[in-house]
Amino acid sequence: MGQPLFIVGYGRSGTTLLRSVLEQHSAVRLINEPELIFALRNAGYRTEDLVAPEKLRTLVLQLSKIGLCKNHLHSLPAEIVNSTCSATPLSFREIYEKLLPVPSVNVVWGEKSLNNIFFVQEILDMYPGARFVEIVRDPRSVCLSYLVKRKKADSESSIRWFKCLGFTAEHLLLWREWIRAGQSAKKQTGDSRWLTVSYECFLNDPRSTLDSICNLVGISFEPSMLDHEQRGNDQVFSSRGAFAHQNIKRPFDVSRISAYKKLPVPLLALAERLVGNLMDDLGYERETIKLSFLQIFFVNTALGIIMPGIRKKVSGKVSKRLI
Repeated sequence: MGQPLFIVGYGRSGTTLLRSVLEQHSAVRLINEPELIFALRNAGYRTEDLVAPEKLRTLVLQLSKIGLCKNHLHSLPAEIVNSTCSATPLSFREIYEKLLPVPSVNVVWGEKSLNNIFFVQEILDMYPGARFVEIVRDPRSVCLSYLVKRKKADSESSIRWFKCLGFTAEHLLLWREWIRAGQSAKKQTGDSRWLTVSYECFLNDPRSTLDSICNLVGISFEPSMLDHEQRGNDQVFSSRGAFAHQNIKRPFDVSRISAYKKLPVPLLALAERLVGNLMDDLGYERETIKLSFLQIFFVNTALGIIMPGIRKKVSGKVSKRLI
């Protein structure tokens, strides 16, 4: 069994699309959002722990109630879940591999879980040679995608910005935390095991991005990776979140690169205000934005009221992952 591959990044940044494209390769097997490492840590276990036989059934019950891990466990055959009931203690890694589960054939295996960007050290404890691909997207496009996904608007053109300031600010600050976590993790793992790619470059030149990833994990590019019709059979379409990933089975749409331009001007200004410096570092160009006096007054007043609560909320969400 070779070293695993982990796809990481903030939500709505193309992580599922990238995982789906890679999985069209004949030698790649990647599970979508099992969130097992997050769940195991949330349940109070560390990578160095051994779980006694009498605690294993209780642990699986705990995991089945934590975040997206519960969806993953419910999708597994009963015999796989029951395989964790052992007569001998199991390590953190053994439980992880039983519940993933790891293919027995010699393939590039692994997973995509958004929270794994906060658990790189745990992954390296288990798999010192693990490889990571982080995909980054313009935060303005990320927020636009979340606004539509969460039904804050019926379409990209019907967003009422004054109702979405708090929601947008929260995702901008969370995006910033994910990017910072990725930057820290990259320093920890080194360039030979960590590859950061942009969603925009991936759409514009998928072959170049895929060549870089294939080189990272030691496989050769296969044309089937670019077959969008095959992606129509992706595992995500049998999940509850299928509605949010319809673009996966469609040809690459380069218009998504500039999707953020459909974001209302006050929300574009909000993005530059909250995460502009990080956007600059990543090469995302700012827009020439002119707000009316009333817009400026409303935005400043609203932010003065809601930002302390949003910062506290974001801090709480991140701390729950850094347990």
